[in-house]
Amino acid sequence: MMMKKSNDSDKGPLTHQKTRENTQEEIKTNRIKDAAFDCENADIFYKEYSNFFAQINETFLGLQKHCQSNLDGCFRRLNEIREHVKQDDEMTKDAGQFIREKTEELVNLNRTTDQLKVNINQFFETLTAKKLLHLKHDENEILGIVMGVLYEFYYGDTKEAYNWIKFKKEMIGKDKLIREFQLQATVAEYANLSMSQRITLESQRVLLKVHTDEKPTIRLLSFLDDIFQIINIKDEIEELQYEIPAARLDAFHRTKKDSFGGIFRRSIVWKY
Repeated sequence: MMMKKSNDSDKGPLTHQKTRENTQEEIKTNRIKDAAFDCENADIFYKEYSNFFAQINETFLGLQKHCQSNLDGCFRRLNEIREHVKQDDEMTKDAGQFIREKTEELVNLNRTTDQLKVNINQFFETLTAKKLLHLKHDENEILGIVMGVLYEFYYGDTKEAYNWIKFKKEMIGKDKLIREFQLQATVAEYANLSMSQRITLESQRVLLKVHTDEKPTIRLLSFLDDIFQIINIKDEIEELQYEIPAARLDAFHRTKKDSFGGIFRRSIVWKY
């Protein structure tokens, strides 16, 4: 008995159904693969996107910190300038008061000096022949030494050698000599006395103070006190003559600095 050969055509619709199923399965598999690939690419893109924005955010935060730091620095500087200007204003006002007080002090010192020179002039007017004759021994000796120092200081080497006995007679006996001596005494700058001359006069002043209990014949101690007071005042006057212009110059610079500070403050406020 012979068997019939089978062929695909004999399978009929079943074979075609399986082919269609296989094709659909492949399509589904490919779609899954494509979807997986797309997901993988999307994940990579997302990571790159996230990293990019993280870098942008970090850069932005850095710029923000930098700008804030600069802004804080500007306002800090502005506050410092305001504080300095405030201090300068106060110091300028204080400088004005200081200048007024020191100027008044200078005027008063000059007036005092003028009065002391008047006292010196009056001292010589009291040196009459009668008083010179009644001088105590110590007073006569001290007056002779004091006059010797003053003679050397007033005239230097332009006059003949000093002799107290001769000088005393001529000073009292000749009106011209005593007036000339008075003139020298009132215009002299006693601050220019040499150290040795000051020491000599001071030593005689100390000797006179020892005899304070005795009534003096002449006002020699007051005369020497006036001379040393003039010396001390001269030092104070010179110090004031330096301090007052220095204070004025300092106040001028502070005023200038304040004007530039005002420009700087306005520029900062305008900018920010």
